[in-house]
Amino acid sequence: MNEPEEENQAVTPSDSQEDKTHYHTIVDLWQIAMRREIPYPFKVYLIKLGDGKWFYLRRLNFDGELHFGDEIKFSYYNNVPDEIATIHDVIFHNGAGARENAMRPEIGTYLVASDPIEADVKNMFELKMRYALPFTPIETVVIETTDSNIIYVKKSKLGETDSADLKIGDHFAYNVYTIFPNEVLAIKKMSKNN
Repeated sequence: MNEPEEENQAVTPSDSQEDKTHYHTIVDLWQIAMRREIPYPFKVYLIKLGDGKWFYLRRLNFDGELHFGDEIKFSYYNNVPDEIATIHDVIFHNGAGARENAMRPEIGTYLVASDPIEADVKNMFELKMRYALPFTPIETVVIETTDSNIIYVKKSKLGETDSADLKIGDHFAYNVYTIFPNEVLAIKKMSKNN
């Protein structure tokens, strides 16, 4: 059953580009919760392909489950090229399912901020993601922590907190809304001595 937020989403891309020549193998796969204007979480896949490129896919645009090792043919939006619009075909290989955060703040149903969470950066990459119904991509930094969590933060927020130079190996503190355990509410780079 679709979340109320998902019911208002456009499922068919009108402005897309399709790679019709070959399949792409999924080598890393996460499932996260995102939000838009309406404060209801909806599911998103973060997908790393064999060529090292990351994409994201709103789950409402694919009726099924993806796994590590699956091969996909897809279209993406021209004006949001990091977002997969449609998966046209899948060769399933029965690999492991998508990873989710190992450690979560206590899940809530309201916009309540979590306690500060300290973590170290294991991996990070950038995607241009849309947070509102218009197709306006926002530069977003996705961070995998050494605690096996994945979070995302608008790149502009890193600059606002003097954390723009955050990199792999750095120690930082962040908090999230408990209903959105993947979306950073506040973030601050820290020294290892703090």
